[in-house]
Amino acid sequence: RFRHYLEKFLNDDELICRFDGRMFVARPAFMSKASPFAEVGLPPERIIVAGDELTDLAMMRPEVAKHYICPANAAPAVKEHVLKYNGEIADQPYAAGVIQAFRKLAERHNWPDI
Repeated sequence: RFRHYLEKFLNDDELICRFDGRMFVARPAFMSKASPFAEVGLPPERIIVAGDELTDLAMMRPEVAKHYICPANAAPAVKEHVLKYNGEIADQPYAAGVIQAFRKLAERHNWPDI
């Protein structure tokens, strides 16, 4: 019943929305999480982006970062994107999944222990 009410929001171009059956997340489409990366001054090869929501895809662009990871609870489109760019998807959800995916990525690239 709740999903039926939210349908109009899920198809709104001015909002980025996600509903997974238990949680509804909405943010204005004009907000980009990629903006701060331009200020950092690091090359994309030195940046790892972790994300789980559709709004995180703005950071997952080759000109922003080269390495992408996500937890098991990430939106399907985020998982697809991470795989497309040879990133890592964890088996665990949430923060534990981000840590797990980072470790897998570091191991694959033979990065030193942190």
